[in-house]
Amino acid sequence: MATKTSRSLPYVLSTAYLLYEIGTNIYKWHHNEISGKRCAKNVIDAAGALAGGIGGGALGAAMGAFGGPIGIVIGGLAGGFLGAISGDALTNLLTEKLFDLPKTVALEEAYKFLGINHRATDEEVRSAYKKKLLTCHPDKGGSQELFLRLQSCLGVIVVARGWKPS
Repeated sequence: MATKTSRSLPYVLSTAYLLYEIGTNIYKWHHNEISGKRCAKNVIDAAGALAGGIGGGALGAAMGAFGGPIGIVIGGLAGGFLGAISGDALTNLLTEKLFDLPKTVALEEAYKFLGINHRATDEEVRSAYKKKLLTCHPDKGGSQELFLRLQSCLGVIVVARGWKPS
């Protein structure tokens, strides 16, 4: 029979994980490594993955109970794994829409540097790039550092959008 401590261990570990995620993301936000929206999105995504893992584990263990003690363990592990993946994917999809953010911080920074939204059309991206090129290019009064940053930002956007080289 399980002891009171062994039954509460998953909740203690889950709480520790969530507190770690909250602390890490607040630290990054406070040090301007990520935006406030990204901080909130990351915390909600972590909570969703955690909830999915716990729910999936409980459901898997219940379904595995038909196979005896080994079925409970295998069902709990498989359900927890699948639940965490499903919970993460669902909350990630929902929070991208809710917070109006692109998938990654690098992509968010690239669009911000170009001064456009991630929902900009391909033509708007090209136009913003050309406009920014006039101020960033070393021959136009910019610096090598700004020019390289512009090229990197465009590269991140190109990869994310799946543009083919012309």
